[in-house]
Parts: sequence; structure tokens; C-alpha cells
Amino acid sequence: TDLITHYGYHGESHWVTTSDGYILRVDRITSGPSSPAADGKPVVFLMHGVTGASEHFVFWERSTSL
Repeated sequence: TDLITHYGYHGESHWVTTSDGYILRVDRITSGPSSPAADGKPVVFLMHGVTGASEHFVFWERSTSL
């Protein structure tokens, strides 16, 4: 979340343990500079490939990243 905070976004990281024992980090962007946090927003699920990370979706400049 440090990367997105620099650009005015707010986020959360959560640790999830699956039923088969894997521990995963799930990141959530809760609000942005032009989109305040609010209940009822639709969910957008993005999943990276095996060698990726959530940072790959927000790594580039604001105008070119997801």
C-alpha cells in the first residue's frame, strides 16, 4: 500500500489462510483521489500470473496503469 499512498490512494492488506494451509496476502484499494471510500461499490477482482504481484497493476503512472 505504500506505493499507492504516494499517488493519493488508500488501501488495505489482508492475510488469508486457505483451507489447504496456504497463506495469501490480498490487497484492496479502498479509495482514490477522485473516488472517496463508500459502501456499495462494485468489486473488481484482478489476479496476476504465477510470477506476478499486485504491484504490477499499479506500478506505472496513474494515466497508464489499471
